[in-house]
Amino acid sequence: MIFEVLAILILLGISPFLWFLAILALRAKPPAKGGAASEHFFAVVVPAHNEGESLGPTLESLKALDYPKEQVVIYVISDNCTDQGATEACARRAGVEVWVRTDPQKKSKGYALAWAIPKILDKPYDALVIVDADTLVDSHLLKAFSKKLQQGREVLQCYYTARNPDASWRTQLVTYAFSLINGVYQSGLDRIGLGAHLRGNGMAFSRSLLMRMPWQAASLAEDLEFSWALRLQGVAGHFVSEARVYGELVASQHKGAQSQRKRWEEGRRQLKAQFLKPLLQANVSLLTKMGLVIDLLMPPLVPLVGCLGVSGILLGGSRGWPLFYGGVLGILVLIYGFSPLYRHYAKVSQLKALFYLPLYALWKFKLLWTKKSDQWLRTQREQEL
Repeated sequence: MIFEVLAILILLGISPFLWFLAILALRAKPPAKGGAASEHFFAVVVPAHNEGESLGPTLESLKALDYPKEQVVIYVISDNCTDQGATEACARRAGVEVWVRTDPQKKSKGYALAWAIPKILDKPYDALVIVDADTLVDSHLLKAFSKKLQQGREVLQCYYTARNPDASWRTQLVTYAFSLINGVYQSGLDRIGLGAHLRGNGMAFSRSLLMRMPWQAASLAEDLEFSWALRLQGVAGHFVSEARVYGELVASQHKGAQSQRKRWEEGRRQLKAQFLKPLLQANVSLLTKMGLVIDLLMPPLVPLVGCLGVSGILLGGSRGWPLFYGGVLGILVLIYGFSPLYRHYAKVSQLKALFYLPLYALWKFKLLWTKKSDQWLRTQREQEL
């Protein structure tokens, strides 16, 4: 009986929450992409560590933005690079600003941003945009951000997806996962009033926000850390669904992918330990607090599917309302699972990658038995292997 109760509690907490977010996302009216909005002066920051090979296309994409050239300045932060100047040379060939940072004791994207942002705010920019060094961007990205800034939004996150979704079954599966967590989930959080998460790539901040709340996040998951710090101060991020950035995914399961995944998992674990108590003590409504706690404790996709599957099995031998209720909540989760297709965050052709979910789950389970990653390491690009 106790296992049935636990199973019901798991389904009761997660299933309706995911379903509700999916329904809100599906009901959201897609924003128009057209129209001019170019009154803001942007600084675009590209943190780069040994990115001489991948930085060029990113800078070309940024320089092709459909936005007045005199209102955009691109900065490359060459952070603790050991590639014999290749990153700096690539940036200078593209004609963008290059700042070199060397600090062997503080090596991470978070530290690089904490170092660069105050220097950038010494200049008269209205907003700051952060883009990863292996990323392509929609040409209307800054216009979309400018519109939201005009509406008084101060923290923005666009839809972050893959630039190589069909490179392998792994990239197809991760791209579909992105359609859920970076698309539907973000849209639902925004519409429910909890605020969208920062995803580290394709995010923007108003000048006034960064002056009030300086960037100080330098953990293994610096983007989510800053998200939660903002939330505890009552600042909600806004999801800009009409604009996208496309980051490169690792196509194979090599050690670079393993170190990246271990770093992400450990970063999320640290955040739960860091923010759960302050969140429980926050002066917000009970309903808001419940939503935020569920969001903070929400497991990644594979453990989530496993958790819901075990709960369903435990309820499978039950009689009466537990089995019925578990079935209903299972259907609600399926609605969430297929909702990206409606909003075009995912393609029907990518559904075949879901058949590889058990294989991916075994790979992740293996990672649980390996040494945790407690330091930031740059993920190797596919062409470097």
